[in-house]
Amino acid sequence: MNLGTFGEPAPEAEGIEFTYFGHTIRANPTLGELDYVDFMHTAGGMATTDVRAAGMVKDFARMCVHPEDFETFWALARANRQGVDDIFPICQRIVEAVGERPTGRSSDSSAGPSSTQQSSEDVDFSEAMDSYKGRPDLQLAVIRGREARTA
Repeated sequence: MNLGTFGEPAPEAEGIEFTYFGHTIRANPTLGELDYVDFMHTAGGMATTDVRAAGMVKDFARMCVHPEDFETFWALARANRQGVDDIFPICQRIVEAVGERPTGRSSDSSAGPSSTQQSSEDVDFSEAMDSYKGRPDLQLAVIRGREARTA
């Protein structure tokens, strides 16, 4: 029994950029949600005291930042004495932006206004992510909860 044909490539994350110590840094255009899932899978099994955990932040940054901009980004971070708590939120925001990008797929629902009010939980998303720094497993749970509420 053939279940059908599946798979439609998501658009690349072109146009996502930010200013970092006066320099424009682009997001990795090939970054996708599954890259983050893979990162979380690896990081989730690692204790925050594990020396490899700090190194994973550089891997996460390399995954999120455009390959042509990464060395500039990392050099700026080093020159400005940035730490894990400075780098990680930037990468999280890049992943959020990639997840929010328009897919270009048509919707079966109307384009009218939503009758559902925005919950206070959505407003507190960043605060929740901050409170679970060092616990990527719990951060993933927050992300999945947010996705379930907005689906």
